[in-house]
Amino acid sequence: MSAKIYLQSPPLWAARWNVLCLALAALLVLAAALVNNLADYDLWGYLAFGKLFWTRQGFPYQDVFSYLPTEKVWIYHEWLTGVLFFPLHERFGGPGLQTLKYLVGFGIAALAYRGARTRGASAPAFFICLILLCHLLAFGFGVVRAQVFTYLFFALELLLLESFRLRGDARKLWALPPLFCLWVNLHGGFVAGLALPGLYALAALAARSRMRPYLLALALATAATLVNPYGLDFWLKILDAVAMPRPDIVEWYSAFKAYRTGEYRGHALLFATLVFLALVLTLRKPEPTDPAGLVLLVTAYVGAAHIRHIVFFAIAFGVYAPCLLDKAWRALLEREDVVRRWRWLVFLASIAPLLALADSAVLLAQRVAKTPPFAVVALSKTDPGYHNDARLLYPRGAVAFIRAQGFKGNLLPEFTWGEYLLWELPECRVAFDGRYETVFPHAVSRAYFNFLYARKGWEEFLQAYPHDMILLTTQANVLISLAGLLDWVEAYRDVECVLLVRRGFLRGR
Repeated sequence: MSAKIYLQSPPLWAARWNVLCLALAALLVLAAALVNNLADYDLWGYLAFGKLFWTRQGFPYQDVFSYLPTEKVWIYHEWLTGVLFFPLHERFGGPGLQTLKYLVGFGIAALAYRGARTRGASAPAFFICLILLCHLLAFGFGVVRAQVFTYLFFALELLLLESFRLRGDARKLWALPPLFCLWVNLHGGFVAGLALPGLYALAALAARSRMRPYLLALALATAATLVNPYGLDFWLKILDAVAMPRPDIVEWYSAFKAYRTGEYRGHALLFATLVFLALVLTLRKPEPTDPAGLVLLVTAYVGAAHIRHIVFFAIAFGVYAPCLLDKAWRALLEREDVVRRWRWLVFLASIAPLLALADSAVLLAQRVAKTPPFAVVALSKTDPGYHNDARLLYPRGAVAFIRAQGFKGNLLPEFTWGEYLLWELPECRVAFDGRYETVFPHAVSRAYFNFLYARKGWEEFLQAYPHDMILLTTQANVLISLAGLLDWVEAYRDVECVLLVRRGFLRGR
């Protein structure tokens, strides 16, 4: 086969075994990216809510965990996730949650594959793109979080919209309202899904095509979001949460800030690289009627604004980029000089999939050997498996000490540990936790973070509420200030955390 004929064969590498090797390599890279057994802090909040739901009569509309002032109604926009996670955890433990994560992760890849193929992309082009975006896709997973349902439904929605746009199958759009009935109760990220029909309507406007189906689908999907336990109040809380700044939470940093501070630097670099690639592919020969450029632009913007949202761009890249890559490849090979000068690509194209498969198999084996893929671990610095780059750490030593001493009271924690403590120490009430705006008024949240970072007026928060214990990291800003207070004594310390106890609380025991 001549170089020109081989290279111009659609798909990119036409040999069946090459396509199979490339597909397996992509799936192994995705599996390796998803292998993570460090429990996310939010997991414990889901389980705590699920336990309330399944063990108490009536829907839990009021918070029972905190002793600080809370909202009159606890509007928990991830409530159904907790309802699902708790029995799954009780029955199967960590392996059950991890299995769910892998199913969702590969489900997203399968939906993106169908979306790319619907747009006419070759299978090899998709698997190349999947290899590139795997680590961005896995960024939002950890063990398993409520947001994984948003990613799954986002990929499904893209497939439905593309199926309607290209094939005119109206049944695809009618699937959106029931999809949003489920989505709205699993995670607040359904708001991102509502943007997609609007973007497709704008593309239809540019093409002087039918906007009405998209706008009708958007209206019905929005109406479907009212099917939730809180009614219209749910939407008021969501709008408030969307507009609320979160400068103290790392995953809400911008991509630039995340890179500059060293947080998620590798993800920020990969994100910037793929955005550049998407820009090159879409601007090479732009098609104003194709919504791909608009969706990629918007998802790139939200990912740049908040690093946690780069997953939306990764999913959109997986659906749109393969077709664009195929077009760019064919356009390149229309040039006779390229075909003559780059004959070595024939050899490279024939062995690259096999090399990729071998490399990805080694990568997965290394990850599995280092990280048991079906365990859920609450890692502590005192554990033998602790490594310096671990981001998710827990005060297990302090929890064991509190249990051994029989302490029961009001516990003021480090922010990231709050949900873990309300799950592990049900006999204590926990001041503040990662449920954040769903439970606490903004004034209380500001006062808490002022205390935690020893900002002006931090003492007011300490004096205003009946704290019995304070559990902080050894690097907490406020710890030095607390050391000078006679009312608090150090009861426990290890390399990770410090537990302070109020003197009156000790005397009363």
